[in-house]
Amino acid sequence: IEMKNRKIGFVVLAAIVIALVLLNRKAVSLTKQNNFDLHPLSSAGYECNSVIHLHNPNLLSSTIITMDEKYSINGVSLGLLSIELNQGIPGLKETEFPVSVRFSKADFLKAVDSDSTLPTSINLLVEGEIKYQNLTGNGTIKVYHTENISTKGL
Repeated sequence: IEMKNRKIGFVVLAAIVIALVLLNRKAVSLTKQNNFDLHPLSSAGYECNSVIHLHNPNLLSSTIITMDEKYSINGVSLGLLSIELNQGIPGLKETEFPVSVRFSKADFLKAVDSDSTLPTSINLLVEGEIKYQNLTGNGTIKVYHTENISTKGL
């Protein structure tokens, strides 16, 4: 009887492990990056805030390891966002990460090709990658997003 119970225990344990692996091997995805807000930080610089939305379709949590994004306008690099996060995100949910990047007024004016008069809106390009880890391994989410941002109030 003891040997039979031990075999049943191993079979149940194997079934649980297989179920966990099968239910936790999907890729985490970037659903959107929105709520872009550009505002002056000082007389010499600006700050761009946004919110990154990540969806974890797995049963168990995944860990966001790093977020690396480059912000540019008209091919001119304005700033880099590089965060070593190591933050867990719950399974079967979307998680939001507010982020911000700062850049100089001189770089911004160079990017919009203006000495003083700003266009009414700009097209901001955000590109990079987000690395994550879950039960079955690591993954990388490619980021490539353009956003039209109003320059009113600058």
